[in-house]
Amino acid sequence: MSTRTESLLALRPAIPAATNADTGAEEAFQTLTLRPLLKFQHALLCRCCAGHLAETKQSPTGKTPDQRTASITQCLTNKALHSTLLGMITGFFTDEEYSYYSLNRKAVNKRITSMLVARLVDGLPQ
Repeated sequence: MSTRTESLLALRPAIPAATNADTGAEEAFQTLTLRPLLKFQHALLCRCCAGHLAETKQSPTGKTPDQRTASITQCLTNKALHSTLLGMITGFFTDEEYSYYSLNRKAVNKRITSMLVARLVDGLPQ
């Protein structure tokens, strides 16, 4: 393992893996790579999204969970913001993980986005 890979893996918080032999490659990638990275970057992701929501005057404060989800989903249609948030996650991929990501970009981005919305709904000020 390279020094970069070891360093990146050491940064990730431990999350009990719920994978088994029947777990598919996408689900294993989500559990072993995406969940820890989203947890690691949680505060920065929330801050970035909150800044965008403040700039566009779309505060999620005082909204129902469904309204918050819709507001956050809507703000992620901003391609610059969406790309920035994806970059905050993919920048912490190991070389091997990035190779997997390159081959499965659309599916992985979809998973990242859905996990990101769920985290932001709970993580932004209510």
